Amino acid sequence: MGSLTFVAFHVILLLLWITTNTGVTFHIKSFDPPPFPILDLLLAFESILLASFILMRQSRIARRSDERNHLQLQLLLLMEKELTANLTLSREIANRFGLRNVADDREIDQLSEETSVDQMAESIRERLSGE
Repeated sequence: MGSLTFVAFHVILLLLWITTNTGVTFHIKSFDPPPFPILDLLLAFESILLASFILMRQSRIARRSDERNHLQLQLLLLMEKELTANLTLSREIANRFGLRNVADDREIDQLSEETSVDQMAESIRERLSGE
């Protein structure tokens, strides 16, 4: 439907239809005299079908996008848990090696804390509603 072949086919078909029914070239008895009511009906029906196909395709694309976004969220949550665990382990290793300045770093301490997903979601909602 979204190709140049589709457009070319329709242009040729419409030109043949109009020339046939106006008696310009083929000297065939007109089966759909101007203003071409049968052609109108066929094109209206085709428009309905094309619009339906486009809406079905958009719905499928939206569903796939939602699935992809959900999967991405799950992966990011898993990665966040792994990184938090990794930072906690690294801080413990730093403590054992006597690297207190690394183990007690305030920024690393904050990053090592569990992140509340609900709290983050609420914060995002508040920011979006404030705009």
